[in-house]
Amino acid sequence: MFEDLIQRKIKEEKAKAKFVMVFSTEGIAKSDLSLFTKGFVNIDTKGENINPESLNQLIEKSIKLCFNYTLRPKWTLLNYIFGNFESVSTSTVLRKLEIFRFYKFYEESVRKYVKEKNPLALTKKIIVKLFDDADTVLHDRLLTEPSAVKTKNFFLQLFRLKYDENTNLSLNSSIPFGYIRIFLEDKSFYGLLENFSVIKKLHDGKEIELKDIIKIISGRFVMEQKPLQDIAVESNKNVVFSESNFDYLTPSEEMNKTFEEKSTVVEENSKPQDKTENDVSNIEILKLFSREDSEKILKKIFLNNKIRMYEAMNEISSLENWDEAADYLKSVFLENKVDIYHKDVVLFVDVINEYFNKRNG
Repeated sequence: MFEDLIQRKIKEEKAKAKFVMVFSTEGIAKSDLSLFTKGFVNIDTKGENINPESLNQLIEKSIKLCFNYTLRPKWTLLNYIFGNFESVSTSTVLRKLEIFRFYKFYEESVRKYVKEKNPLALTKKIIVKLFDDADTVLHDRLLTEPSAVKTKNFFLQLFRLKYDENTNLSLNSSIPFGYIRIFLEDKSFYGLLENFSVIKKLHDGKEIELKDIIKIISGRFVMEQKPLQDIAVESNKNVVFSESNFDYLTPSEEMNKTFEEKSTVVEENSKPQDKTENDVSNIEILKLFSREDSEKILKKIFLNNKIRMYEAMNEISSLENWDEAADYLKSVFLENKVDIYHKDVVLFVDVINEYFNKRNG
């Protein structure tokens, strides 16, 4: 599914390279090569030692890097920036981030941190935390009154893998489910991924139209339910960009504009959306946790599915005693395969237990 597409893009880019007359930073910049390739060549070589042969090699690396980044941005960034190291200089991180021209919220989260802390080096652990926080914000914005425009912009780059930059996407435009699965898994958006299980006979190669993606995200797609674990999907080992094949290791807006962009897509049967999230201010249990602890609970227990977390918190608040709450929590932990010994999970259980002890004491 992926190899043919990658090879086609490499062939197209190499055809453009034949018209490069001056093999320098300026010459590459004036060529018809893609913006991503131009940036990659410039930053990777610093404008030195470029010739026809090396340019073709750089094009192959650039196309594969861009493809990886589009589908698995966090995984790709971490591997490209750190390789086998646990920390690198801050200047190296910022220089490498300049290559990537979309999903800019990752870069912005790092630059904000650097501006505040001014560190000489950055660890992989810190970058992972920054990227996870950025994805949490993105997740919340997507699911807060979901719409056609928000959904289209969220998945836009996946469609750009298949359609030309100048192609106007329509509601009938489609992409393979494999693109969606890998993209959501990279962000740990398992709650969103599970929503696609309403589609019959789902597999990585099945084409999903934009109009159906919009309905699924907004909770308006109706079809026979099928458990996610029964979905026949391809193993990651067969994906062309598996870690062993990531050979580089030897046009977008800021996050706050991502869901504000005007779109030519008109949602079918468009009508006001009912809010799918509960009013957070009315969730008694949620008030017991700090914002930081709530984010940890969201990730560790509810798989970044904020709607499911709100539903669970409301359900717990309505229970009579700790025994009922304990039984309910067991079902949640089993459903989401939660590590009950993780410190964040233990904290969550202790707070709930204390809540019922005080309420019924």
